[in-house]
Amino acid sequence: MDWFLPEKFEKLTNLGKGATLCVLGSGPTGVETALYGAVLGFKVRILEKAKACENLVRWGHVRCYTPWQENTTLLGRELLKRLRLEQANRPLETIITGRQLALDYLEPLLASPLLKGTLETGISVLRIGNQNTLFPAGPGPITQETSKEFLLLTRLADGKEKLEATDFVADCTGTYGNPKWFGPSGLPAPGEIGCRSRIVYGLEDILGESKTYFAGKTTIVIGNGLMAAATVSRLAILARENPATWITWISHKPSALPILRVPNDPYRERDLLAAEANTLASRGENHVEFFPGMPIQQVEWLGEEAGFRLHCMGPLGPKTFEGERLICHRGFMPDTVIWRELGVPLDPVREDFGAELAHPHRLFGFDVLGAKRYGRRPGYLMKQVACQVRSFFARITRQPQLDLYRLCASKGETYP
Repeated sequence: MDWFLPEKFEKLTNLGKGATLCVLGSGPTGVETALYGAVLGFKVRILEKAKACENLVRWGHVRCYTPWQENTTLLGRELLKRLRLEQANRPLETIITGRQLALDYLEPLLASPLLKGTLETGISVLRIGNQNTLFPAGPGPITQETSKEFLLLTRLADGKEKLEATDFVADCTGTYGNPKWFGPSGLPAPGEIGCRSRIVYGLEDILGESKTYFAGKTTIVIGNGLMAAATVSRLAILARENPATWITWISHKPSALPILRVPNDPYRERDLLAAEANTLASRGENHVEFFPGMPIQQVEWLGEEAGFRLHCMGPLGPKTFEGERLICHRGFMPDTVIWRELGVPLDPVREDFGAELAHPHRLFGFDVLGAKRYGRRPGYLMKQVACQVRSFFARITRQPQLDLYRLCASKGETYP
């Protein structure tokens, strides 16, 4: 594997001392964490309960509004060059889909000499426990004596459970599989729990594989963010093709326009999407009907043919909506159950994007990286991954100045 790494990494490849690092999740954050750890000589395992990059692939039909440069890292692109892949020289400003990100970036890295064989699918991590103290033994290199051993309770695809020991753990499982409820005060609306399996919470491929499911139906969309904007925009296109398709867009906020646009937005794609969605909402075009200020009080499942009935409390009193399909885009929240026994704060990080961690009770050897790290707060971008990963490895190797991204940067090139 030494031939694969640039010479500038030569003095760093033994910092991990072969210590075991379990990375939970195989999305962009998980792959980046595993990559960084493998370069430093950690024995990396990527534990994934489903398939590689599955959540990313689920919304992969959608175009990222951030460019290639921000959805990849200097380290990842450096190693793509070592693999002599064409996409290593892709223009940094290129806009791609989530599926392209998985196919052109994550999958080649997983198949590279550094990470080949590290991905283990069909393994769910149920709980994480710490067998030792909350604090590191002191300054000095990582050794078997000073590393902090964790226990993972895992469940295999066949249902068998077992305990596994590891030196370090990075929870990179994200939030996409854990949607927020749409009832008052963040609680499930009465009836929501019972019909949760029938409600769509993710970004469906409305103009592709899910087209027949939505065509000719009335779809109720709940939410006032970019996911709702993307869904409504695609449903509006479908309504142009199939006039029997209608969209009822509900927001709990009273604003007449559903999407708050960013002044002088640096991401053109994001601003275009927000503008398009606001136009659809304000003009009622393409069978889109927008209803602001409508907190949901109850949801009923009426059966396969009739679908759903929503009871809301509007500005003029109670109002009822019915539709065969229901999509909720109220966002996602972290599932903190797996590391509850570690005693870390429920909201593990409260800091500005990219800042170094300074929590007085941070557990040595464990961290939450990626979208999950920011709890329920919106605004997380992929470019924050590099800052988080760099911080994590600087701590566990006790090398505050460690920065592989700086080593990869060309003269004058910006890096996180």
